[in-house]
Amino acid sequence: MKPKGRNKIEIWLITYEDILNIAGLERKIDIKRGTIQKFIKYNRKLNDLVIEKLEEFIKDNLC
Repeated sequence: MKPKGRNKIEIWLITYEDILNIAGLERKIDIKRGTIQKFIKYNRKLNDLVIEKLEEFIKDNLC
């Protein structure tokens, strides 16, 4: 199953990269270190599991 909000999550990460504590976010949602940084810096694709964890984190903590 593809995550519904992939584009929304990717745009959110790029928009707020300057105010996000990326390493802390990766620890909080329990993903491999450097995953989000590599997406932002090198345009590497985030896998579906990471997108789902980010969606859940944003929904639970920021909305």
